[in-house]
Formats: sequence, C-alpha cells, structure tokens
Amino acid sequence: MLAAFLFLDADAAHDGTARRKSTFENGFPRLRLFTRRPDPSGREEQFERFYLLLLDSNPFQPSIRAFEVDNQEREIDLDAALDDMIELLGERNFDLYDGTEGRITKL
Repeated sequence: MLAAFLFLDADAAHDGTARRKSTFENGFPRLRLFTRRPDPSGREEQFERFYLLLLDSNPFQPSIRAFEVDNQEREIDLDAALDDMIELLGERNFDLYDGTEGRITKL
C-alpha cells in the first residue's frame, strides 16, 4: 500500500496572481491522477491515498490542514486520514492483518 503526504507552506494557498492560480490550487489537477488506486495491481504510479497539506509553522499557533488531492473542497481530519489508511492496509492484507478502529493487529 502506498500513501503520500505533500506538505506546502500555508502561504501556498495565497500565492496566486491575476495570471495564475495559487500553488495549492494548481496541485489538485496535477496530482489527482495519482490517488485512489483501486487495487494493488493497478497503475504503478498511483497511490492508494495522496494528501496535500498546508502547514503553518508559526511557533505560537501552528496548524495543518489536509486535503486528499481528488477533492480540493473537502478538508480532511488528519486522524481520520490515518485511520482510513490503516483500514485499507488491513483490507489489502486481510490474510495477515486486521485494520479496524484505527489499529493494526497481526492475525
């Protein structure tokens, strides 16, 4: 199973100009092809999940906002994204692992 997290500075959401969209906005159409591989025998260049994250490293009020690259409008809770990957790992390796409730258990 493959997952990707691409971190951008939070200002990447606001670096657009009158002639071009922001780096953040440009990331979605360029990266969308690389997410949601339906099964392990699918396209080798695809990931099961691919996330674009905006990181504000302000030492007084840091934050991370996560989005899967197939949907720019829906912000994803990072814990939920990790739980989703754990479940998918269990599903893809059902003979070796159980991946429910955010935990991986070896069978």
